[in-house]
Amino acid sequence: GIDLGSTYSSLEFRKTIELKLLLMTRVIVRRLLNVKRLIGRNFSDEVIQSDIF
Repeated sequence: GIDLGSTYSSLEFRKTIELKLLLMTRVIVRRLLNVKRLIGRNFSDEVIQSDIF
């Protein structure tokens, strides 16, 4: 027959991996957005200065 214990544990294992990947992607996306925001702020400041001069 089918070993229910092993299939259950492998499913749980996959779930934990998927959760970790989700958390990792969230963190990475958040960091990328922060960097993008910083770059955008600096860029807009430069544009404003160039418009003045």
